[in-house]
Order: sequence, then C-alpha cells, then structure tokens
Amino acid sequence: MICWLSENVIVIITLVGSIIGGIIALIKWNQSIKVRHAEFINQIHEKLRYDEKFVKTMNLIDYGKFVWPFNSEEEEITTDALLALLNYICYLYEIKIITRKELDIFEYKLIRTFNNSIIKEYFNFLLNFSKENNTICSFKYLIDYGIKTKRFFPK
Repeated sequence: MICWLSENVIVIITLVGSIIGGIIALIKWNQSIKVRHAEFINQIHEKLRYDEKFVKTMNLIDYGKFVWPFNSEEEEITTDALLALLNYICYLYEIKIITRKELDIFEYKLIRTFNNSIIKEYFNFLLNFSKENNTICSFKYLIDYGIKTKRFFPK
C-alpha cells in the first residue's frame, strides 16, 4: 500500500512538474514571438527612417516639392518603392499582422503622404490606369487605407 502511494506521488509530482515546465516554455515562446514581431516592425521603421532613397522621397512629399509626372525614371522608382513600403504596412494592418498601436508608428508618414495633392493625383492616375487595364492597383492597401480614414477620395 505504501509502495503504491509513493509511486502515485512520484507520478503526480512528475506530472505537475511537466505541466509547469510546459507553461514556462509556452510563456517564453510567446515572449520570443513578441520580440521577433517588434524587431520586424523596427526593421520597417528603420528602412523608412534611414534609407536614403525613402528619406529623400518622403522629404519631397513632406515639403511640397514632389513632382508628378516624374522628371526621371529614378524618381518614379524611388517614389514607387516608398509607396510600396507604405502599401505593405497598410496590408499588414489590414490582415491584422500589425495592431493599431503599431500602425501609429507609421501614421505620420501615411498622413503626410495623403496630405500631398500631387500624390493624390498620382493615386487617381494609377486607379484609372488599373481600371482601364482590368487589374488591381499597385498600391491598393495604401489607397484603401486613405479612403477608410477619409484622407483620400478617388475621382
């Protein structure tokens, strides 16, 4: 009888220990996912903040010096790269990979982009071009975000 009791106590202690270990492992795993997610958001933010082509293009937009039609192919490429990154951010928000709080990190860039009337003209051109060619607009999620937040009204 005592042998049976001691065996059950050992089994129960082992089971409780395994459960506690599993819970601790789950907590650590969850924390590591949050850290990787934060690092991912930071990578996007750093790219917007420190990549020279994005900074130059954003400054043109910010200071009202953005020109469209573009003066060069390079301007088109850098503008489209910036808008593609902003579009990707809006896409991540749309599919709930990033939260509203995380989107707030990028909100200034989004607002400044939508406040620029020339960018809005460019978006309208792209929307019309997409319709004429029966395709999805290149910056669909960015434009949709502008429409949802009442910062962009397609013509």
